Amino acid sequence: MEGKEENCIFCSIIEGKEPAYVIEESELFLVILDIFPLRPGHTLVIVKRHVQLIEDLTNEEREVLIGLINKFSQKLKNSNLKVKATQIILNNGKEANQTIPHLHFHIIPRYGFDLPILVFHLITRFFNPYFRFGNKKRLKKILEDLTKGKNL
Repeated sequence: MEGKEENCIFCSIIEGKEPAYVIEESELFLVILDIFPLRPGHTLVIVKRHVQLIEDLTNEEREVLIGLINKFSQKLKNSNLKVKATQIILNNGKEANQTIPHLHFHIIPRYGFDLPILVFHLITRFFNPYFRFGNKKRLKKILEDLTKGKNL
């Protein structure tokens, strides 16, 4: 893989060294479920080439990226998850709270009146026992819906 970083979790996932709930993969991008989801169906669109910022992409890569974000936002809305809207987030640099220095977008499903739950998960998601117990089963069910359910 061009431009990989040894200590990057996303590079390890892309290389198959770390497990992931893969929804779709192309030559340029990997789309996976976030294992610490803020809401059910929280999806990550990750560039396969190790770059940190959106400015590091080529115009072609950015065009494909926007198409993928649109596709998976719509896929979440068409899924059995009953998603009402999506929140698209890019933390573009350390000062913008980018904790993993590998370009990725979050597509966070929103269900209406779920802001308190979203904030609670944002604050507790890395140490909340809910994410440890039964999470694999929940993620497998969502992955099945997004890959075999009502698709575009």
